[in-house]
Amino acid sequence: MVYDSHPGGAGFADRGYHRIDTWLTATRDAVAACPCPRGCPRCVYSPRCGSGNRPLDKSGAHLLLDLLLHALTGPPPSPSGNG
Repeated sequence: MVYDSHPGGAGFADRGYHRIDTWLTATRDAVAACPCPRGCPRCVYSPRCGSGNRPLDKSGAHLLLDLLLHALTGPPPSPSGNG
């Protein structure tokens, strides 16, 4: 998720709002493509996490992103192409 820490904002959150489906898809794809098993700084961990990244979980992040995308865009097409 995007957090704009610049005082007054740098405009990233606003731009992301208008491109949310693109940003969420790219984020989900990056998390899925990461070769780590449970999460790492490359996919879900943050160096600023105050609890040592303990609540962060790669599979949970992937599931949440899928649910958000489904809510925004509807279900993905079936593999057979029959809807």
